[in-house]
Amino acid sequence: MRWCSMREFVLGMVVLCLLCLPLTTAQAAAKIDLAIDGVMVPTERTEENNTPFYLEARPQMRSNSVFVPVRVVSEILGADVSWENPNINIKYEDMTINLTVGSRTAYNGTQKITLPAAPYVRNGYTYVPIRFVAEAFNCDVEWQAKKNLVNIKIKPWELNGQQIVGVARSMNMGTREVTRQADSPYFAKAIYQKIKEALAEEIAEPNYSWLVPEYFEGDDSICYMLDWVYFMLVDEDNAALRIELYSLCRGQSEDKYVLKLDNKWYAVPESLSNDLYYLFEESDNFGFDYYKKYNLLGQNA
Repeated sequence: MRWCSMREFVLGMVVLCLLCLPLTTAQAAAKIDLAIDGVMVPTERTEENNTPFYLEARPQMRSNSVFVPVRVVSEILGADVSWENPNINIKYEDMTINLTVGSRTAYNGTQKITLPAAPYVRNGYTYVPIRFVAEAFNCDVEWQAKKNLVNIKIKPWELNGQQIVGVARSMNMGTREVTRQADSPYFAKAIYQKIKEALAEEIAEPNYSWLVPEYFEGDDSICYMLDWVYFMLVDEDNAALRIELYSLCRGQSEDKYVLKLDNKWYAVPESLSNDLYYLFEESDNFGFDYYKKYNLLGQNA
């Protein structure tokens, strides 16, 4: 048996290291994705992307912790972020956390926390550890290593004294409703806020129908037909609120919408129907049922 020389041994180790280098580099450079309630956050704004958020810069891994641009915290979690270099102050409801760029010391209220790695600035973006921030606001953070994906599970929020855990949308098909249900507190709140922002003046109750009325040429009467119903869900069978969106009946020239909320009627922009449709479509974490009824709880029952 021939023993290798020291030179051959050293050369072999160098080759082995070079063979391992591409794998290590690839692992370190792997792109990390971010999801909210299981829905992928896009990395750019496009015509097809109608989510209320997107990433200008991807998450990064440091010391086995995922860091995201602080803007993600303000835009997605709805927190107020103030920046006084090098201090970062993040406030959400009655909770406040404080971080400092370059320091592993952070505060959740008055509680002192030592972070795995310090917040930092890169390419003009200030990065903060998403797990620390999200969990401070009672959200859950799930790391899916095989997908290089961090998923933020948003906590339920209160509406009419009930905790909202998701949203359902029913499409009126005359004899039945086709229902899709999204188990996402985040998208439920985004849809509810979009509706509230769109409300114009309150109007008198219009002529309306749940079925498609027969339209006669020359009939100038205005009638609205039910298009969509949105439910703010307390659980899979109960809702805290029902919101109905109506459009002008087929054959009438103008394309107008009205909305029924808390037994009141409002004029709403024509764009609301599409905004809600695409916003809901982004939430692919849904169940599907041809016909499903929800019990309406509380003041809306």
